[in-house]
Amino acid sequence: MTLDPIKAWPAFRKLVRRQLAVGAREYGSSSDRPLPETLDQIAEELADVSGWSAVAFARIEALKARAEILEAAHAPTQDAEVAAPAELQAFRLDADTAALLLRVCRTLRLSPSDVVRFAVLALAKRYGFVR
Repeated sequence: MTLDPIKAWPAFRKLVRRQLAVGAREYGSSSDRPLPETLDQIAEELADVSGWSAVAFARIEALKARAEILEAAHAPTQDAEVAAPAELQAFRLDADTAALLLRVCRTLRLSPSDVVRFAVLALAKRYGFVR
């Protein structure tokens, strides 16, 4: 798989040719179809492309968020003596864990208590305490 559009172009052309052949078999020649019907088909295809683009965009955004969290988790700790906010002190986190949690909070733009609630809920769901 290549991310270079120039290198990917032959495979893309092959896919388009295949789809045109499938369309010709299913629908016949476009010159035989009434123009309004052809325009309706084009509009439907554009709607499909737009819809799938939104799905792809959402997946890319989720991947970017995960990548930011992974980078934050593996970034060296600037200060080993990171002071945890009062709401986290009850958890008695070591400095590295507190620093990681604070980086995650900054990345996701959430409060530490929101992140802790999310983590507890995720664990509860994973182990069947809640549905």
